[in-house]
Amino acid sequence: MKTCGNCSSNRSPKLKKSSADHDPKDCGHRLKSRLIHQRPKKPTESKDLVIVYHNDQVRDLIVPERNPTDLAGIWPKSEFNRLQKQSRVITLEEKKAMIAEMEKTKQDEIHASEMRKEALSKAQIQQDPTIGSKLTTVEHDAKCKSEYLLQRSHELLNEQDDRVKAANCIILATKCRAIRNAQIMEKELIKKQLQQESRRLDGMMEQARQDALKKDEKRAQLEEQKIKGNFILVYMKYVFANTDSDTDH
Repeated sequence: MKTCGNCSSNRSPKLKKSSADHDPKDCGHRLKSRLIHQRPKKPTESKDLVIVYHNDQVRDLIVPERNPTDLAGIWPKSEFNRLQKQSRVITLEEKKAMIAEMEKTKQDEIHASEMRKEALSKAQIQQDPTIGSKLTTVEHDAKCKSEYLLQRSHELLNEQDDRVKAANCIILATKCRAIRNAQIMEKELIKKQLQQESRRLDGMMEQARQDALKKDEKRAQLEEQKIKGNFILVYMKYVFANTDSDTDH
């Protein structure tokens, strides 16, 4: 792996650049008389080729090299310094010092925990209520909680009794029957409401049809009266015309 002190490449991971990092175009480092940032323009550049003729095409095959191609892996100076710093081997004395420091920290934590326990114990002794004194809010809540748990435990014990189990079964069956009856009644009510709504819609449609028939009959009567009036008017005009012609003669 080639490390460049002042250059970075697109192949390297995105790291925070230091003041010595620069653009690959400005780097002049070489590897085997070749710029370390130089990339071939095409895969067949500076390669040995063999031409192979097929029935319908001609192919250029690259002759593999026996020696592997050396491609430089470029790292920035900041990354190289970071890896160099992390590669330092910890000595036995340093390991012992680290272990001793961990033990000291653990002992300090244990001592601090003991001190807190002692302080809490003293505070608890000072807060112990005397006979006849009122309970604090926390103690009252604790008492209520313990009483609830005790009552609940008694209820659970009573539920184990056969008579209580039978009573619970009867209660559950009654609840289920009541729920089922309520559901049946609700379904019947919905069905009745749907039937009433259907009848109401049918009545409205029938009323609309009757109104339409009446309007059609009235319109037909008006048309018939209009035709009769027109016929009478034409007949009267014809009679008057014939009367005038007889008078002239």
